[in-house]
Amino acid sequence: MQHNNQISHTAARHDMEPASEMASTIDAKGRVLKIKAPDIVAQARFERVFGGENMKYRLIMGALNWLRVIDGETIVQPASLLAYEALLQRVGEEALCAIVECIAQMSDGGAKGVEPKSLTA
Repeated sequence: MQHNNQISHTAARHDMEPASEMASTIDAKGRVLKIKAPDIVAQARFERVFGGENMKYRLIMGALNWLRVIDGETIVQPASLLAYEALLQRVGEEALCAIVECIAQMSDGGAKGVEPKSLTA
């Protein structure tokens, strides 16, 4: 039970973080991307969209769940498979690689040594 309370508390903190606490990175196209861990609602939507037969897309689409801003423009968080696909088409592989690298740095090198040069190679 205590473990569940800790998860809820952590999710609530992420939801209340000001925009200034977002991490920034620049992708290969020179776009400034701001990312932040998804809140509990975004996580639930992601689970709904990418469960079952869509699980094979979780790795690629999961990074999109962190994206909040592109070049100063706030991103509407996707809530359907079509919305995730539209965002993926918009940002491309360059942004995905930058987001994955930034997430790895934010998690204190959880993926040290991994450099996602290409998601398709």
